[in-house]
Amino acid sequence: MFIRRKKKRSGSTSVVVVDKSRGGFRELKTIGVSADEKKVSELCEAGRKWISEKRGEQDMFDSSMHTTG
Repeated sequence: MFIRRKKKRSGSTSVVVVDKSRGGFRELKTIGVSADEKKVSELCEAGRKWISEKRGEQDMFDSSMHTTG
């Protein structure tokens, strides 16, 4: 799975999670659309988070995962 940024005719950018399997591409989830580059970067980060959650990965730097005993 990976993030694809698709430029639209209107000038906005669509951020989509894509899977490549069996020789083809399949769009799994549309994260969002924006014309603002900063917002597009935030959408890409949200897409990466969605992918890691879907794969069951955990962020080893996430402080909420660590508990002190």
